[in-house]
Amino acid sequence: MFRSLFLGVSALLLTGTATADPAWPEMFRKAVSVPDGFEAPVLAYDYVFATPAGKELARIAYDGSAAPDEQFKFLFVDKSMAGRRGEMLSNASTAPEEIWCDDIADTVKGGVKTLADENGMSVFTYTPTDDEIGTYERKALERTEARMLVDKVSGKPAAISYKLEKPYSPILFLAKVNDFFVSAECKATPVGRPYRSRVEMMFDVTIMGDNEREHTVERIENLRFPGLELP
Repeated sequence: MFRSLFLGVSALLLTGTATADPAWPEMFRKAVSVPDGFEAPVLAYDYVFATPAGKELARIAYDGSAAPDEQFKFLFVDKSMAGRRGEMLSNASTAPEEIWCDDIADTVKGGVKTLADENGMSVFTYTPTDDEIGTYERKALERTEARMLVDKVSGKPAAISYKLEKPYSPILFLAKVNDFFVSAECKATPVGRPYRSRVEMMFDVTIMGDNEREHTVERIENLRFPGLELP
C-alpha cells in the first residue's frame, strides 16, 4: 500500500508547473520556482543505491544523450539487491525529471512558516501533499512536517526533509504508519538549479500485524551535461 510513498522519491521532489502562492515568504517562493528562461539540459550521471552507513548496493549509469534503449546501464549490483533490479531501474528512470530541488510549489499544501535562521540558512516549514499518489499515501504524507533550508546567499534550496509528526492509522486495526522520514541534500550546478545529490528514506509500517521497516539512501553522482558548453 505505502511503497509508492516510502520507496519512491517522487513524493518528496516531484517536479511540476504550479505557481508559487504570493502569500508565501518571498525567499521561499523564489526557492521553489524555476529560474526564468531555463531550458532543461541533457543529463548524465550515476544513480547509486546505498545503506545509511555508506555501503554501495547498486550503481546505474544514465546518459540522456544515448539512444533510448541504451540510456540506463547497471554498473554494479550487490547480491542482496539482485532480486530488486526492476524496482531500482524504475526509481532511476524517473530521476531525470525529478533531479531538481526546486519547482516543487505543487507539493506545498496551504501556508508556509518561517523559523529562525540556522547557520546561514533560512528555515521554512509547511505541510506537503501529492495529488499523484493514492488516497491513503497522501493522507499519511499530509501528516508529516516538511522543512526546507534555503541558502541566504544563493537563494536556492540546500536541504528538504519530511518527518511524520506522530503515528498514523489510515485503516483502523489493519494498517499503521509508525514512523516515516525523507531527507534530501541539494547541491548547486553550473546551470543555475540545485539537484538532489542524496536522498535518505526510512519507513516503519505495520499491516495486518506484520511489521515492515526499511532504511535506504539513493545518491546522484558524477553529474554531467553532455553537449552543453559551460563557462
